Amino acid sequence: MSGDDAGAEGRQFVIYRIVGNDLPPRHQAGDAVRIAQEIIQTESVFENCEKRWLLNKLTDHETEQRLHDLIVAHGYRCDRVRFDETSYTQAFLQSDLLPEEHRPFATGADLNNHRSWSNWSIRGRIKNRQLSRLIQSRRFLPLPMEGQAKEWTIRAKSQAVVGINQARNEALELGFASHAEWVLPLDGWSYFTDGGWASFIATVNSNSDARYVSIPIVRSAIKNFMAGFMRRSKHRDAEPQIAFHRLATQRFDERLRYGHGNKSELLWRVGVPGYTFKTAAWEQRETAGRATDGLTVSGGQIRRTPNRVGNRIALDMKLRWHARFEGVMALCLEVDTMLLERRQSSKPEPTFNTATRLSSGCSGTVTELLAGLAEEYVRQAPTGVMDKAVCPPGGEFANYFSAPKYWSVEKGNYQRKDGVQVLEATIGSAESRKYDRTSLDECIRRANVLTVAGKMFNRPEFLNQAALNLKHWFIDPATRTLPSARFAQYHMHAVNDGHVAANPSGLIDFRDIWTLIYIAPLLHKYNALSDRELELLRHWCAAFFADLSNGKQGQTAYAAKNNIGTFTHLLLLSLALFTQNFRDAAQLLNALPLRLRAQIDGNGHQSGEAARTRPLHYSLFNAAAWVCVATLSRGAGSDLWQYADSENRSICRIVYACASERETFSDYLDSPQEFDRRIERLVRLVPANAKDIGLLAKINRCEEACWQNHPDEGLPPLWPHFLPGTDKLSD
Repeated sequence: MSGDDAGAEGRQFVIYRIVGNDLPPRHQAGDAVRIAQEIIQTESVFENCEKRWLLNKLTDHETEQRLHDLIVAHGYRCDRVRFDETSYTQAFLQSDLLPEEHRPFATGADLNNHRSWSNWSIRGRIKNRQLSRLIQSRRFLPLPMEGQAKEWTIRAKSQAVVGINQARNEALELGFASHAEWVLPLDGWSYFTDGGWASFIATVNSNSDARYVSIPIVRSAIKNFMAGFMRRSKHRDAEPQIAFHRLATQRFDERLRYGHGNKSELLWRVGVPGYTFKTAAWEQRETAGRATDGLTVSGGQIRRTPNRVGNRIALDMKLRWHARFEGVMALCLEVDTMLLERRQSSKPEPTFNTATRLSSGCSGTVTELLAGLAEEYVRQAPTGVMDKAVCPPGGEFANYFSAPKYWSVEKGNYQRKDGVQVLEATIGSAESRKYDRTSLDECIRRANVLTVAGKMFNRPEFLNQAALNLKHWFIDPATRTLPSARFAQYHMHAVNDGHVAANPSGLIDFRDIWTLIYIAPLLHKYNALSDRELELLRHWCAAFFADLSNGKQGQTAYAAKNNIGTFTHLLLLSLALFTQNFRDAAQLLNALPLRLRAQIDGNGHQSGEAARTRPLHYSLFNAAAWVCVATLSRGAGSDLWQYADSENRSICRIVYACASERETFSDYLDSPQEFDRRIERLVRLVPANAKDIGLLAKINRCEEACWQNHPDEGLPPLWPHFLPGTDKLSD
């Protein structure tokens, strides 16, 4: 049918159909184009009525162009609300205000809890293959299972990719700007039969003082017995569509999200019978009062063009509601994956720092310190997993093996003393040489220092030696370690007791290898690593990622509420990014603010660390993990430094709580100068535009903050020289 059905002078009505993204499982892929084509071919020309289309935040440019071409080819006007990538990347998942039972990571993240998923709010009624896809697509993102809690958690992203009420109001403004008497902002699947339109016109003509017309929905292509079922069912059918007169003052509340009473709240406000608006107990907001600007009547009839998800979801209001949220998250994961892939292809080279202000308290400048370390390391032969004196259980030297940090043997029995580190687990000690932890630290430290120095001083021999250290540990078949942490901080007493469980805390040993994502591509760029060697390094990291994410050790570590969970998150995210596993990387990025909410309160206090025997040490250790992961996330395009929730949580508040209350921690007086320096190093690594950065101006600063490689601090070797995605400090 032709599009512009009335000239400007005779136009009384403007119909806007708002088409958004397909959201499986609520829809099927391709529904938007298919339904638009059906409506264009089915609906008649109506007198004094112009039909328009509004494409709302379509994330797929190809689909958007197909729809635009289809609509314009039939003579209709096509407007667009563009998808804003910048706003989207600033939208975080947020679990603020949620009760603990609904809060992700509050009680641990069970990554593969099939029973919970199948009993989840869709009530196990979706098909098994769909359930399997949901589980696999949500390995690292333990969203709440309760429907309102899930909607609350995804609210910012939902607005960024759907924003349905903004689009409806945009349609109203565009329609009235062209002097229409009535504007109908319809959902994209709706159409009028000739009789339905005639009934609507009759209602308008017989109610001259009407300002709103509620238009009931009838579903098309439903068998008679199903239609009868719907009439008898306790589940109400789809909400009516609504038409606005040019004198109507009410508009859709743009604070409301897709699936959150976004239309029913307005229906309640204008007095459509049978509608109320309720919010979850944790959501505090004021609701606008009832409309007083004119009469609301009901008339006409709109048909719904069915999508292809099947009657089970289509005819069950509760299932439709839950499927919306799953659809939003599925779309977000697709968008996040796409943005990560695009960013990777155009990723700038990391920034190197030669800031002399970091050298305060050192003999000579930081540049001289770096050069001296590089000259020392370039002469040292690589150490590796085959050099240890003690073979791990099973007899395979290629397995990484280290001792648990706080377990010592006393009178023949293993005893744990929190915060009291045994010599076998102390990096650099002679006793630790029996195991692998010191060798791994040497590998990463030397690789970092030599890569930075080789780039800064144009010294190919530094770069080659950095690559040699990495090849020795991860690439060379004769010397590389197996991609597993099974025997990291392994409890030998557990073997004696007949248990062989891997220790989740052992993943802390691998925390610094996250810098591989920066140094390995540089070594490849400057020919210190060949194409094949870089491929083998990525292959090792992919195998390590699979071992951690599929095994109980990695899953338990990821679920931990303290620094174990944060450093494991950092490790997994870096491995996913380095191996270009963008889908899992997207989940891990999305999960970061949910972990932050579970770990700290609105003042930045960390209950999981403060309860331990060295509360300031562990609080700073975990704060260092957050500084590292925020820097990594910023480089990936999801700037966690910009995150703050409604309860004032942010990474700056973590640092501020440690710094401003340092003297209240029981272990501060054990080493006040070193604690002051640790705090100062963290403060100097916070970018200038971070949320709540002003708090850090209130704390006492330490001038002596020279860089050192301290394995218990949590920061990787010489990190102040190597700041990807942060502000470059001046010399």
